[in-house]
Amino acid sequence: MSRHLSLSLASAGLMFLAGAVVSNGAVISNFETPTYTAGTHELDSVDGWTRASGAANGGWVTPTGAYIPPTYPILEGSQSWLQYANEQYVRGWGSASSAVGDGSTLSALVRPGTMSAGFVGFYLNATSTTAAPVVGIRMNYDGASSYQFRMANASGGSYAGSFDPTHTYKLELVIDFTNQTAVGWATDVTTSGSPFNIGSIAFAGGSGNVIANGGVQLYTAGGNYPVYDDIQINAVPEPAALSLLGFGGLMMLRRRK
Repeated sequence: MSRHLSLSLASAGLMFLAGAVVSNGAVISNFETPTYTAGTHELDSVDGWTRASGAANGGWVTPTGAYIPPTYPILEGSQSWLQYANEQYVRGWGSASSAVGDGSTLSALVRPGTMSAGFVGFYLNATSTTAAPVVGIRMNYDGASSYQFRMANASGGSYAGSFDPTHTYKLELVIDFTNQTAVGWATDVTTSGSPFNIGSIAFAGGSGNVIANGGVQLYTAGGNYPVYDDIQINAVPEPAALSLLGFGGLMMLRRRK
């Protein structure tokens, strides 16, 4: 085997291995059949989700005609999606939990629907079993006329922009583990809008456990009935993990010489 071919194979192997690390941290919860049927059963054990310890059970809701696709073409047309009320559910990072690095993201498609005073949204969570919000994006309604995005943590947060509760939004958290902060983005999918920068906020409440044990937490308050889909956990590997892959690839090349 020529040295050039050996180098090419080693490079291809590195690319494959690097991709494997990223994909291990990529989790998509899209609640498709037969795993999940909208409005009919608990989310527990679906796509790796579990109810948080001590979480209130607001019950599952059977979608009304206004929600059932294609009458109202939300999220993914006729595919399944999640609708629930006053529940707190969490899931872990998965097998890449010890290797997640800066730039990792949490995102979801969310449509609030008719809202009572309160909020809908999701958080980066400090554990994969209990409600321990560290930082998140909320869609708040004051019960009167104000619909605003909010970057929030366990200590509070700040408001920015506005939203239409009848529209579907892609919400995304971009995580900076090194500096213990997150930046939030919102994109109106219904109108094919441009991403809106909600702002940034520091971690709070159990943030030291996020990399090893954390995940994402779905949470609503105020008797709201949002719908969710395409919840994605994309774990970018730490530079140290990629360095190890590079070292391994060089060893493969050296052995073939």
